[in-house]
Amino acid sequence: MLSPGLLVLDPTGDALGELALRMVRLGLRTHYENDLDEAYLAAREEHARLRTIILPSTHAHAELPRIRERVLLPASLPSSFLCLVGPSVADKEREHLRRHGVKWAVVEPCDDAELGFAIAASRWSNDPRELRLDLRVPASVESRTVRCDETLDSLLLDVSSGGARLAVDAEVGHSIESGNTIQIETTLDDAPVSLSGEVRWSREADSRLEVGIEFSRLDAPTAHALKADTRTQVDRFRL
Repeated sequence: MLSPGLLVLDPTGDALGELALRMVRLGLRTHYENDLDEAYLAAREEHARLRTIILPSTHAHAELPRIRERVLLPASLPSSFLCLVGPSVADKEREHLRRHGVKWAVVEPCDDAELGFAIAASRWSNDPRELRLDLRVPASVESRTVRCDETLDSLLLDVSSGGARLAVDAEVGHSIESGNTIQIETTLDDAPVSLSGEVRWSREADSRLEVGIEFSRLDAPTAHALKADTRTQVDRFRL
């Protein structure tokens, strides 16, 4: 199955070129266009997969009428597909954009985790077929990972109510394998939590081992806290 499409629309041709390269490096199926007619053709070609259109925030207010007329309406796409990236939008312009259906914005500077999360939130909200009900919230939280009687220092990279991704030093994490049951001791909103789950995958990245965990049954307070944290993070990227 092909991944959902992402269109980077850069009307002036000088704002989002580097960002488009970042999207490619993040493994996202990305089209870059600086011409509205070409953008419409790309949107029409990718219509079944397209879920997000990245637009520079500096030009959003002025360019929205042309983009709606020449790209969105002919391609039968709603304004909710637009996700603004760049400096914070002024209040008056923000209200105008909201009234016309724009919902998402990422304020630069932002790291890859924040950018990827904002795009996932946009895609998640625009795709009725999206089965993952809980987005993975980016994190950078020190934690301890316990496997059998072995305890390893780890870093929690992202988390949702369904699972997490963490990293351990590759030299000491080689014993972690798919199917292992592990315990993650970490903090959530400054409160200690213990998360138990099964290793679903692992891969080496630079000098560390990244591990994907699917949680087993969570107690009600922990599940509630994880869901609340996800909603808080999603709200950070609402226009």
